[in-house]
Amino acid sequence: MVKRNLRKTKLWAHEEDSALKDIIKKFNSKSWVTIARKVSKEIGTKRTAKQCRDRWINYLNKGINNRSFTDYEVNKLISIQEVHGNKWIDMAKELKGRTENQVKNFFHATIRRNIRKFNKGKNDCEKIEFISMEMLNNPEVRSILLAKKNVPWTVISNTKLSVDALYFLQSLKNPKNETTYDLSKSIIYNGNSINPYEPWAENEEMIKSIYNVYQYCTEFLLPSYDIQNPFLF
Repeated sequence: MVKRNLRKTKLWAHEEDSALKDIIKKFNSKSWVTIARKVSKEIGTKRTAKQCRDRWINYLNKGINNRSFTDYEVNKLISIQEVHGNKWIDMAKELKGRTENQVKNFFHATIRRNIRKFNKGKNDCEKIEFISMEMLNNPEVRSILLAKKNVPWTVISNTKLSVDALYFLQSLKNPKNETTYDLSKSIIYNGNSINPYEPWAENEEMIKSIYNVYQYCTEFLLPSYDIQNPFLF
């Protein structure tokens, strides 16, 4: 046994991996508490049941597919996310050889990459910041955050969110506060009359441009995915 002070550590050493595999093979125990105790005793490094389980399931199990996700897998993940939500375990079960950790990392990495692309060259008030995975519940935001790698950078960076999408994100950021339009901006004064303010009419060309960009983006997602044209009333 390697003699070291019993301590917690983050990174796994090769000798720890070997000990974990040997102990699982020898005892064939499903009790990760027991396995963790034996690994800690064998190596002299404090390991928890969760650490041992995650290390085995996500890295050491020979049945794991550690290659990059294929286009088929990416399309399937995007599709089943709409069904399962962000239940990584359930999603991983749909793909042979993929783990909960791999699926979770894929979504977070994809979202981070597309947020960087989207925010490039934008004012702070136009940028997207990660709030939670609930952001994917909005079709417009979802089409941006889950765009594939082969979507040109300029397509995403030139896209702007609609008013509805911005209010959706604001409602996630401040869930306890009802997000509504400022009434002072809802009307304009024209002489003695009060006319309703129509932002859609004022920014019609901009919105049409946004819609065209989203149509382009969705070609890189699921073929069946569609965004409704806001001008088809």
